[in-house]
Amino acid sequence: MYQRLGLVYYLSNHFQDAVPAFQNSLKYNPQQWPPALFLGICYYRLGQFTKALEPLRLALQIKSDLPDGHFWLG
Repeated sequence: MYQRLGLVYYLSNHFQDAVPAFQNSLKYNPQQWPPALFLGICYYRLGQFTKALEPLRLALQIKSDLPDGHFWLG
């Protein structure tokens, strides 16, 4: 539920609103790579680069062959 809400905000370029939705999604299941990836991207888009590192690394830890994860972490 939270992951979908986060995606709605993300796709609408409302990154600030997407952050808590993705955080809540990860609270319920920390082994999901999509909310981790999109949370990292949201932080990046908000200019919070240091905060973006942890969720992007988590996404790659869960799914190491994720091209978008490598792209955004780079």
